[in-house]
Amino acid sequence: MNPHQAPVAELAVLAQYAPHLARAFASLACDIALVLDDHGIITAIAHNDARSLDAASSGWVGLAMADTVTPQTRHKVLALLAEVAAGGIGRRREVNLLLRDEAQADEGIAVAYTALRLGAAGPTLAVVKELRAVERILVILFGVLLL
Repeated sequence: MNPHQAPVAELAVLAQYAPHLARAFASLACDIALVLDDHGIITAIAHNDARSLDAASSGWVGLAMADTVTPQTRHKVLALLAEVAAGGIGRRREVNLLLRDEAQADEGIAVAYTALRLGAAGPTLAVVKELRAVERILVILFGVLLL
């Protein structure tokens, strides 16, 4: 374990504050933060002030986190959730959010997901950072979409 990383059991005291922590994370460091139950179902969503992912995330409460991404990147979310279940923290995964518009369903919105479980039996906080600006720069520089 990283010496700067708190043991998962110590984070359990924060479990009851998961929705509040999600709002704090969203306002400080990400575009949206999700609270997930132990089955990976989204129980709460917090947006930052820009609300850039509002339309994409509407209706997510009650959905499995894995159902928020394109089929091509679903395996990355499942791996993230498995990591969190096993060790309490998951490394960053770059995925594409599923768009509701059928014409763009295969494209999605490029984002990065990371997650942390609040205690051995606590909820999971997942933070989402939009990568569309980075994606545009890569397309301009290299002419390809890397996600």
